Amino acid sequence: MIDLRSQLQAALGERYEALREIGRGGTAVVFLAHDRRHHRAVALKVLRPEVAAAIGAERFLREIRIVAGLQHPHILPLHDSGEAPSGAPGVGLLYYVMPFVEGESLRHRLNREGRLPLDAALQIAREVASALDFAHANGVIHRDVKPENVLLYGGHAVVADFGVAHAVEPADGGTRTAAGIVLGTPAYMSPEQAAGEAVLDGRSDLYSLGCVVYEMLAGVPPFVGTAARELMARHALEPPPPLRAARPDAPGAVEYGVARALAKDPSDRVSTGAEFVALLSGRGRAPAPARTAPRMWVAAVAAVAAVAAGAGLWRWHTAGGEPPPAASGSIAVMPFSVSGTDSLGLRSGMVNLLSTKLDGAGDLRTVDPRALLGYLGPDAGGTLDPERAGRVAERFGAGLYVLGDLFELGGRLRLSASLYDAHRGTAPIAKASAEGETGRVFELVDSVAAQLLGRWGGKESQFTAIAAVTTGSLPALKAYLEGESAFRGGRFDQAVDAFQRAVAEDSSFALAWYRMSVAAEWLTRSDVTVEAAEHAARHADRLSEHDRQLLRAFRAARRGAGAEAERLYRDITAAYPSDVEAWFQLAETIFHFGPLRGRPAADSREAWERVLYFEPNFFAPMVHLARIAALEGRREAVDSIVRRIAALRGRSADTTATVRSESLELETLRAFVVGDSTAEAEALARLEDASDVTLALSTWAVASYGRRTDGAMRIARELAAPTRAPSSRIIGRQLAGNLLSSAGHLQAARREAEALAADDSFGAAASAAL
Repeated sequence: MIDLRSQLQAALGERYEALREIGRGGTAVVFLAHDRRHHRAVALKVLRPEVAAAIGAERFLREIRIVAGLQHPHILPLHDSGEAPSGAPGVGLLYYVMPFVEGESLRHRLNREGRLPLDAALQIAREVASALDFAHANGVIHRDVKPENVLLYGGHAVVADFGVAHAVEPADGGTRTAAGIVLGTPAYMSPEQAAGEAVLDGRSDLYSLGCVVYEMLAGVPPFVGTAARELMARHALEPPPPLRAARPDAPGAVEYGVARALAKDPSDRVSTGAEFVALLSGRGRAPAPARTAPRMWVAAVAAVAAVAAGAGLWRWHTAGGEPPPAASGSIAVMPFSVSGTDSLGLRSGMVNLLSTKLDGAGDLRTVDPRALLGYLGPDAGGTLDPERAGRVAERFGAGLYVLGDLFELGGRLRLSASLYDAHRGTAPIAKASAEGETGRVFELVDSVAAQLLGRWGGKESQFTAIAAVTTGSLPALKAYLEGESAFRGGRFDQAVDAFQRAVAEDSSFALAWYRMSVAAEWLTRSDVTVEAAEHAARHADRLSEHDRQLLRAFRAARRGAGAEAERLYRDITAAYPSDVEAWFQLAETIFHFGPLRGRPAADSREAWERVLYFEPNFFAPMVHLARIAALEGRREAVDSIVRRIAALRGRSADTTATVRSESLELETLRAFVVGDSTAEAEALARLEDASDVTLALSTWAVASYGRRTDGAMRIARELAAPTRAPSSRIIGRQLAGNLLSSAGHLQAARREAEALAADDSFGAAASAAL
């Protein structure tokens, strides 16, 4: 393998000392270097050999000279550039030198915080827009505006690698070199750049900036996908999701400004950064975009989409993409506003109850309550007005939505609800109300549902009483709703406890049994998982058809029928595109059963990302995406994902209080994948106080995903420590023996087995276990 750092040192040693590699991308490898002449730290960037060979030294040096002339407070300057001998025939090492900024990139901040405060995001937008306007006025287009190229230093934004894409653009003006290297980043690439238009202007950069501003506010880019071709097609053909559906506190001017920056046709876009900033601040309002004929690049990217479809990549339900167009047969029940007391927890509970009640009435399909409540957050979205509720419904592909109020006082409850058609504005198309004693809540829900749909489409006769598909016990219902809330918050031990209280009140409460089974699986409590699933099956007549489908698929997976489970989950997601539980279990099935059937675990990535689309802060998909990245050797991705999880969930300080600390497992995996010795030592120290389950699963993760046998051995040794329970010590010794054997150390593995068998505290049980 070519040692690029050694080559650099040999060629440029008199001027620069290459200290260490600090990053790499599609076109260049970056080194932290010491500038011997000026005694300063610099970032020394070297084009990859295949890129250098594709463009040639002459063109690179000519174009990079233009970039070097850019002097602006928000543009990272270019110190130096050149061609250094590589010791190989052909083009030498093409390099350029920029200041080394001690701050962080916008990408690092987004990974840490998810979404930025509005004022901070708008300040960054203003400063980047100013840099773009200056460069455009000087005839330079960036071509790769993205969070990684925005550096944050001294409270301000500085754009890096400005115009370098211009310097490495192939001579034919296309978007790829002869070596097939994509220039630009698909998640932020304008439709015309993706289609390979020969001449780009500043509006292409402003489209990319619009994507960055959207991500700063929403937490995700406007379009997300698993393949470059798919992303390019989405940018060309699909409207971006409304910003305020993901960021309700964004002013209308900001949403409008971002939408104008993301116009498909450049002629409909803002034309300068100053115009973009004016729209964001509400100081200006551009005229409505003119209707124009489709551009050639739209057809070009549509052709890319068609090719992707033939390859099985272009599907609307790919993670992060928009849901299907709002359908009149899909209905979203929003959290109810509350006046007075709420003894049963019906503010969010009505989402569960009324959704269950309405699902299957005629051709109606309800949006998954878990997905909707997870998206709206722990406060269940506050009080939703019809306009915002309509945007939320649109995100989930629902053509109908329900808003309601509940008032409880002195043992009496009044429910009122309004039904809206997403296609008809914000005036309700039907209203309903019911009032009675709190103990009659099931009848009241039945009455409200029947009135709503009876007045809308005459469907009230198709209902099944809500108590028939849930429970007739108020204490059981209250416990169940508490369990659902705990489950959404990732507090699985509390969820299991609540569901157990629910079935203690009503032993035939099938939905509580089923949810208990799912929650217990998170805690690796297989006995509870199996028993609860069997109880749910025994009382399946108390489940809706939708929940019966979920239970059938869940039991198929638990008995090892991976192919059957995958088929069933795919059927459910086809009928219920917003069913986050089905998407989640589909991802689990592919991830765990796929390798047994000759498919990589990475095949589950699409389903995991679909779960994240509905629940952006749900840590479980991130856990699996981190494991996939570890399997693929993508250290930076592992580091980024795990840090994102830590920022969302906080540091796991209660490792001894729960059966399992998945946060600690991930931190341990990150430490050993990245190869950070300090982090490794810290993780091992924390594992000393962790549960036996956490230790065993951390051993497995580091060995299986991180492929660090040495690290896994150190964790297994802790599991086998004298302070651990005998059964755990047996497992620790077994794991150590298996790791040694898999690494080819057969004699050491044999000694491990002999030592275990000779340990009097284990006795015959240890020998039998081996």
